[in-house]
Amino acid sequence: MKRLFLVVAAVLVMAAPSFAQGGFAPQGNVSPVKVDTEGIMKKIEKSDKDVAKKATKASTWINRGKAMYDAYTAYSKHVYEGLNTMTAGMMFGEPKSQENVNVSGVDMVKITYTPEFVAYADANGLISGWEFPVELVPGALDKAVEAYNKAMEIDSKSMMQVMGGLNSIIDALLKEAGFAYGAGQYNKAGDIFTKAYEVSDSPAILNMNYAAMYNAGLAYFFGENYEASYNAFKTAAEGGFDQDGDVFYFQYQALKEMATGDEINKELLAPAKDMLMAGFEKYAENAKIIECLTDYYVSMGEDPASVIPLVEEAIAKDPNNASLWNGLGRIQNGQGDIDGALESFVKVAELLPDNAGAHYSVGYLYISKADKMFRDANAKTYTGQAEYDAALKEVNEVYAKSIAPLEKAHELDPADRSYVEYLRSVCFRLRDMEGMMDKYNHYNDLLKTME
Repeated sequence: MKRLFLVVAAVLVMAAPSFAQGGFAPQGNVSPVKVDTEGIMKKIEKSDKDVAKKATKASTWINRGKAMYDAYTAYSKHVYEGLNTMTAGMMFGEPKSQENVNVSGVDMVKITYTPEFVAYADANGLISGWEFPVELVPGALDKAVEAYNKAMEIDSKSMMQVMGGLNSIIDALLKEAGFAYGAGQYNKAGDIFTKAYEVSDSPAILNMNYAAMYNAGLAYFFGENYEASYNAFKTAAEGGFDQDGDVFYFQYQALKEMATGDEINKELLAPAKDMLMAGFEKYAENAKIIECLTDYYVSMGEDPASVIPLVEEAIAKDPNNASLWNGLGRIQNGQGDIDGALESFVKVAELLPDNAGAHYSVGYLYISKADKMFRDANAKTYTGQAEYDAALKEVNEVYAKSIAPLEKAHELDPADRSYVEYLRSVCFRLRDMEGMMDKYNHYNDLLKTME
């Protein structure tokens, strides 16, 4: 399943915040890092005394939250995305040790600068992940969250301060989760992303961080913890973090891994049907969901074409839903039903008259149909030239039907050269038909200008 890596990595970076607080730190004029452990511990000692004397004041708990946050981020706040080994050496000194490691099939160098700072770098010296083995104050994160929520309980007027504190904690968690992911510690990253989501479940936070659960699902997937991955994606989907339907695709992939053994556990895989259909109705244009639906039917020992009635039922409820018609056309085409797919895509073009892609799909399918007719015609044995010419005439008539929708697509999106390439090719093929040679010359000259 590692074939998904590039997709996953991209989504993860997009959904996570920038690791650099306030932007990337400069690579030059770098000062050695000094962790103020003494100052942090003094704040915590003061907080302990305040809690013993003034536990009924919201400010006491807000200050405790800040102190524990400082303890939690004592080490991680000094590193950032894009840091390289040269700069890290100036920040932390010469490495104490380094070793070549293989992380999920990727060769990396594990570099220990100090007991508190351990980096994972590639052959070019770019650091992709960090880990922080030393915890300055055990349980500081949970204590910080507890303190902020306690302040909210005592005085709801402290909401803005509590919100700011908790959001800072969430950002720090997402940053650390990204570093764990980059170090190939996928399950650890999944746990930290999940923690970020849990912290967002506070009266002071206006919106739950479902993006964190989506990232948790991705991380757990690569950690091969498929049950945790499935549950994380399920939570993200329930929260509306769909990523244009990709959440349903990944959710299915995790469930499929759970159900796959010597034989498919059909009982375990069964819930995927309703889940995928819910995703399909929202994102019928997402080809990955359609692939999953087809795979589901094959895995369950059923005819993949069985999905078509389900889509048709959805269309009956919402006949003007262009996405559903588009999805039906994709399925029909995948099943080899070009005529059915043509009808569906013609409907899409009617519903979306200003969509170049919709018209292109119609033209492309006419070409596909004509290509098949041509192959079939050449495979036959004919009694004479006239019979072959008649068959070829039928083929060319279908090729000719592709021109109008392709020209409409070109009209709507004149910068897309693929439309012009198809038009040039079809017109050359039909050059003996009236007016087609002129069209060919036009699109041939146009294509040269686009090159």
